[in-house]
Amino acid sequence: HFFALFCCFGTMVIIGSFRAPEHPGAAGHNPGARTLPGPADQVRRTTKLSERAAARREERRVQHEEYLQRQKLRRARLVEARKAAFPAAASVEPTSNGLRTLSSSKSSKKRRKKQKQKQMRSSSTTPKPEQTSSGTDDDEVVDEPTAIERPPPADAKAVQLPPQPSPAAAVYLPPGLRGVKPTSEDRLRSECRSLLNKLSSANLPTIVGQLEKLFGSGAPRHVVCLAVSSMLLDCCCEDVRLAPAFVYPYGAVVKALQVLLGADVAAQILRELCLRLQRHLAEESRHHAYNAAFLLGVTYMMQVVTATVIFDVVRVLLEDLQELQVEVLLMLLK
Repeated sequence: HFFALFCCFGTMVIIGSFRAPEHPGAAGHNPGARTLPGPADQVRRTTKLSERAAARREERRVQHEEYLQRQKLRRARLVEARKAAFPAAASVEPTSNGLRTLSSSKSSKKRRKKQKQKQMRSSSTTPKPEQTSSGTDDDEVVDEPTAIERPPPADAKAVQLPPQPSPAAAVYLPPGLRGVKPTSEDRLRSECRSLLNKLSSANLPTIVGQLEKLFGSGAPRHVVCLAVSSMLLDCCCEDVRLAPAFVYPYGAVVKALQVLLGADVAAQILRELCLRLQRHLAEESRHHAYNAAFLLGVTYMMQVVTATVIFDVVRVLLEDLQELQVEVLLMLLK
């Protein structure tokens, strides 16, 4: 029985191997199933790839030939244009690429430069009378024809270059003060202004240290003190109402200068501050007076001045009580 079954199975396998392929519409046919390419398919694919590669090579070769032809025409046009523009260079032997050599172009440039300089000298000087002697002048030079001869200016002596600035003028001055030489006091003021314009709560120790160095720079003490006080009050007493966070660092600068340099520096600043406050009140400058009074209150908070000064200011404000005086008085009491 086993041998009979084995023979039947072998017969079925042999018959199945010789069966024709199924029709695409037959049942059980899977059109999406991938089949391994045969030798014929590989040959066809290799042939197509080789044909495409040959077509690309041919296309590149044609493009390269067209590029070389364009370059050749461009060189020819360039040579013709140079011959038309520079007749003196027409006798120069062209090189393989259609252009003149570097040495010949350099020599022609030098020759044209010398001829131009000679024309300028001859136009700037008066003509000399001709010599009657039959001898030849050894200094006479026979010039070759120039490529482009431009006429010299009508008045060659009047053509002058603008004056160059001297290297010593390194300090910027406004146009109105160009003829005035800056003094040491002006330099101190500009340096103080640059330091106080950068003042903030973050760089307060650095700015105070720089101001302290100004007092030890060798300039007179009263000059430095006047410059610092005027620039500090210019930064505070502006025509806009300043925020308290902007004024507090300036009051701290006054307190630091009093501790580091002595009471005379703070006294000078406070004297100038009181004079400005009195002037702004008389001129009815609302924002200037408010900022000056606020700075005075900040100095009182930092114990630079005593309550006596504040009481004197309040007494002056009560003598002529108007809208501006009331506003400044309320700010001081607050």
